Parts: sequence; C-alpha cells; structure tokens
Amino acid sequence: MTGVEAYGGDINSTNGALTVDWGVIPVGNSSSVSFYLRSVSNIPVTLALSLDNWVPRSIEPFIFVSWNYTGNQIAPGEEISIRIDLKTTATSDFVEYLVANYVRSFNFSLNIHTVQS
Repeated sequence: MTGVEAYGGDINSTNGALTVDWGVIPVGNSSSVSFYLRSVSNIPVTLALSLDNWVPRSIEPFIFVSWNYTGNQIAPGEEISIRIDLKTTATSDFVEYLVANYVRSFNFSLNIHTVQS
C-alpha cells in the first residue's frame, strides 16, 4: 500500500474534497500555501506533483507552480511540511488573454502522489 494524506495549514475540506484558496493574485505576482503530508504507505516513498483539469483550459501556459519538496524518501508514517508556490506571468500576452476571455478566476487540480523508491 502506498499513498499520502494532506491536512492542516491552508487546506480546506468541502464535501470530502480538499481545496486551497490562493486568494487574489495580481498579474505577475505569486501566492503560497502550506500544509502537511503524512505517509500512509507501508514502504518508503518519494512524491510527485502533477497538475490537470485547468479551467479555463488555455490559461495553463501563464501559471507556474513549484513546491519545496526536495525528493527525499518519506518513511511509513512520516509527516512533512509542504509549501506550494503559484506565480502568474507578467507578460502582455497574459493580460490580453485575461481581457479577451473575460477571465475573473481560474482553477486546476493539484495532485500529489507517491512513487516507490
């Protein structure tokens, strides 16, 4: 069995789904969130991050997401603190995209999963 559970910090739970509110992010600025991950695996694992389900779909090239996880193995039951940073680009293309498409908000799915070490 492998997996992690996320809790605490900036995570909200709504109807069983975990969400993060990044707040208002002006063009060219960033926002960070922090929370905890606990390994529910019975073997050491490493973590991987992926993003999908972008709404609107074509906003993805203008948004950059990074995290502070260094790739260290996580032992069964171990807890770690995670910070995820989201930054928007400051290009005129992004501003034009926002105006042309009447974008007032966006969302995406952030997936953290385990990889056997």
